[in-house]
Amino acid sequence: KDLHKAVMKNIAGFMNTGGGGLLLGGGDEGEMLGLEQEFQSLGKPNADGFENSFNTAFRHMIGPEHRPYVSLDFERLGEKTVCRVVVLPAPEPVYLTHNNQEEFYIRTGNASQPLTISQAVKYVQTHFNR
Repeated sequence: KDLHKAVMKNIAGFMNTGGGGLLLGGGDEGEMLGLEQEFQSLGKPNADGFENSFNTAFRHMIGPEHRPYVSLDFERLGEKTVCRVVVLPAPEPVYLTHNNQEEFYIRTGNASQPLTISQAVKYVQTHFNR
């Protein structure tokens, strides 16, 4: 569940900024870890099961209306499976819901940053109301 929030906040940040991409199954130091361990925790232990789990988390945390702005591509690199997530910018603000709290993220450099309510209002007014 913590991994879901980390992935979804980055996706929301990309959607609220200029789009971007994530590589799931890669380590912080550039090593290929693969998704096989995550697959084993799923009812359907493969890429299809992973995408189903992703879709469920996305639906609950971001909303199904925003799913068309995100694509998943699975690739096998040797014995490892990784997932490339490509995120398009959304035409309207995207909020992340987690633990019954709504949060607003943007990308700043290589990180997703939460904005306070006043910062989010100003950002939405200047970024989305062009």
